Amino acid sequence: MLGGTRSAVNGEARTRHEDATPSSPVQTTRLSRRRVLQIAGTGAAAAALYGGLALLPGPTRRGVAPPPGGYPRGQYQVHDYGVRVRVDPDSGVDVIIPPVWNLVITANLARTPGTLERRRLEAALRAVEAAYAYAPSGVFPLVAYGLPYFRAHVPGDVFNDHLPVMTGADAAPVAHPTGPPALLDAMRFASDPPTTLLEANEVAFHFRSDVLSYLRDVHAALFGRSGTLAGQPAPAADLSDLFSVTSVRTGFVGAGLPRRLARAARLAVADAIPEAAPLFMGFTSTQRLGQASEEAVSFDGKRDALLQPLTSARPGDYFAGGTTMHLSHLIEDLDRWYALTYDQRAARMFHRYAVAPPGRVVVQTIWLNPNTAADDARTDLVIGHNEAVQRGSRSREGQALQLRVDFNTMDALDASGPTPGVHFLAFTPGSSIFHQSRQAMDAADLTGRYDVAPAANGINAFIRATRRQNFLVPPRAHRAFPLTEL
Repeated sequence: MLGGTRSAVNGEARTRHEDATPSSPVQTTRLSRRRVLQIAGTGAAAAALYGGLALLPGPTRRGVAPPPGGYPRGQYQVHDYGVRVRVDPDSGVDVIIPPVWNLVITANLARTPGTLERRRLEAALRAVEAAYAYAPSGVFPLVAYGLPYFRAHVPGDVFNDHLPVMTGADAAPVAHPTGPPALLDAMRFASDPPTTLLEANEVAFHFRSDVLSYLRDVHAALFGRSGTLAGQPAPAADLSDLFSVTSVRTGFVGAGLPRRLARAARLAVADAIPEAAPLFMGFTSTQRLGQASEEAVSFDGKRDALLQPLTSARPGDYFAGGTTMHLSHLIEDLDRWYALTYDQRAARMFHRYAVAPPGRVVVQTIWLNPNTAADDARTDLVIGHNEAVQRGSRSREGQALQLRVDFNTMDALDASGPTPGVHFLAFTPGSSIFHQSRQAMDAADLTGRYDVAPAANGINAFIRATRRQNFLVPPRAHRAFPLTEL
């Protein structure tokens, strides 16, 4: 599997920081078009499908100036930079409208980074920002780092001194005097198959835009040696000799797009997907009250004005303004999902009180207190995905602690051809928050107690995780190879 060969070796050889040794340079070779498509995970068929959806024209003016007030300190912070919130006309629910297109590129370093490499990475990211506005109509860039990066390239004592630890009441219970580190290795969950790959990529780039061609342009400039950005020379953007790309993941989110792509791919289930749905499974996931605020997922952010942050990070710390990111790839069984009635799907996606006219795609995901998951399991032998997850994704006061930025995909990443799925990305103030949310989603405590059938346990029976990894998203000030300057 992609990303497994070199990464798996690194994972076995470097289980402790003190075992890390400088990596040797990797010989750079020119890849064939076939190999590039294999790495990309999309292939020509999926790329053509995406191209057929890319009907939004690019604006004639491309911003080269920083946004008013400057860039945010958090790389993941985009909501104040042109991302719209609209009221769904059918439900009256406030919905965040994210950028349509997403591009995730995972990679390993070709050599140990130093001062020159830090300057080059920062210069490349600034070249992207000089070519495209920090807005949905331009490009939102982000770079994150996995534990293999820190284990291989940062002394263990330096990393341990600067990595925040969980301190709040919501920290997962572990045998640690102050709580677990904010960044943890990924894990398989109860509903994951044993084949789920726990990846060991050193770096992940995430780019978002309303215009697919902009993302392809950025990809070509950074890793394809195109030498240009937005039609202008941009030699500083070339990072092809610094990284060995392990995967390229592409996808979209937007009302009506899933059905259109399913029809273009001639999926039998296409007409069952609601026409207005932004995701393949027929519901909207970006209800404003169902998402964590960008402040709440920051290491030093407060989930409530009267409470302390959930981690030891404080303003001025090295990673203040940073967060953690979970990245996984899920294959969806849409045929089985749409064999259910609308009411059955709504009950599994939300809870048994989620009554809505058939076909409605926006359902309010407010915090129910007390949580209804156990009652639903006991009385109806069904568990709602949303309510199950909220047992781990919200603070005791009801504040959401997980900010989802997942998107549809047809990438043939872990299949023989284009396959419906999701690239799931979520920001949380610590990996343990995501882990406890995902464990709550499996609801193993309820399924056994009330004998809930697998197909009635949320959406677990209709998705399959093929790979997972956790990353640390440093603040913008330290986005280029963090801690290597210390």
